[in-house]
Amino acid sequence: MPSNTEPILIVDDNKLEVLLVKRSFNNLDENRQVDHVNNGLEAIEYLESGMNPSIILLDINMPVMDGLEFLRKRDDNPLWLKIPTIILSSSHEQNDKEAALKLGACGYMIKPIDFAEMTKMLKAILDYWSLSEHMD
Repeated sequence: MPSNTEPILIVDDNKLEVLLVKRSFNNLDENRQVDHVNNGLEAIEYLESGMNPSIILLDINMPVMDGLEFLRKRDDNPLWLKIPTIILSSSHEQNDKEAALKLGACGYMIKPIDFAEMTKMLKAILDYWSLSEHMD
């Protein structure tokens, strides 16, 4: 179960969408640290530094290392595989959805552009992962 003391990691190169996600978490009165990196390579570096987020919200389309490549690299460390990684993307492509789920993403959600909808989606993600039983 994700802990309120562990940060949430957003992996996304779109600053406006990151701001929307952070504002949505603030609206939920979540006293959580929300960290942000711009691409999959920075996410790998973040994890290698010893950070252990409770959840990773991962975009697919990013420069340097996209979300699918991050999912492939994540397999290099069994501890990273235990972190729920949810795709939060604007891509409606069936190929992206299938590839992400095949590579071990826990879910695939289309980014809403509306603040209220984003807040509702993030609440559902947090509620699910706080109630779900996980392997240690």
